[in-house]
Amino acid sequence: MDHIHNKAFNKFDKKNVLKEITKKWISGTPFHELYRIADTNKCKLGKGKRPRKVKIENIIDICEGGLAYDGALLVSALCELVEMLDRKGTGDPINRLQLFQKHLKYGLPTEATIALYELGFSDRVIAQDLAAYLNLAAAQKKGLVKALKQNRDGARSVMEKYPSYFQKRLNELLQ
Repeated sequence: MDHIHNKAFNKFDKKNVLKEITKKWISGTPFHELYRIADTNKCKLGKGKRPRKVKIENIIDICEGGLAYDGALLVSALCELVEMLDRKGTGDPINRLQLFQKHLKYGLPTEATIALYELGFSDRVIAQDLAAYLNLAAAQKKGLVKALKQNRDGARSVMEKYPSYFQKRLNELLQ
């Protein structure tokens, strides 16, 4: 945690709760639920005479600024270090570290949701909704596009409730 420079992250008073929030973030838990964890545990930002109550904006900043940026940057540096030292048999740990970096960066629980995010469905809720509704398990982008094409109608029905940008992105992939 010493390598994360996000102010809200570093001022968070209960590190055990912060660890729980981090695990939930990686699992794809929505911000309002992450906030509820901090609120239920009466977490504060800062110490001394006037610590501030944690707000949902702080949780968003901690996740997107602290974990998704600083945390992912740290894991990326570790990946590069392991790759640089590349000894036989390190390929698998590198892949796992790279996947963990993406879990931190996007706050998504599965390889399928990460791949959907990277395909242009760059919203955590949409990527998870699309993967869950269509029961997508493929982790490779090609496999996901194929699955989307096989269930065009289902994919389109999921996307109806989201902004037109995401509907257009789906249509581009379905061509």
